[in-house]
Amino acid sequence: MTSQVDARPRVVAVSSESAFLHLIQTLLDSLGLAVWTTSDWESTSSLVESVQPKLVILDLVPAREELCWLALQRIRAHLATRAIPVLVCPVAGWLLAGREQLLGSRGVYVWPDGFELEDLLGTVQLALAA
Repeated sequence: MTSQVDARPRVVAVSSESAFLHLIQTLLDSLGLAVWTTSDWESTSSLVESVQPKLVILDLVPAREELCWLALQRIRAHLATRAIPVLVCPVAGWLLAGREQLLGSRGVYVWPDGFELEDLLGTVQLALAA
């Protein structure tokens, strides 16, 4: 984790997968962003409220997708975190099944299928510019 006195734009990344968190940490550090990572889905909304990041990244994986959706719901439910952009990173497109329009209407970005790192960086930059 990065110090809260860091003046760089802040990002919170949440995943049950340490490899995903390491990838996000490495990529976003290279963009000059301060990154907080956690695998504790239960504390996601309180971490987001505390850090007040410019972006939240949620990993969406099979058998754990409800953790992602609950975290998103909690972030959107709190007035202090409602407007913070969220990027959902699905391992497979079928995990979004029927939620695409809802996500778009709630200002949630989605890392497109294929896991191209350039697409991820482009989506992160788009979300940070919002």
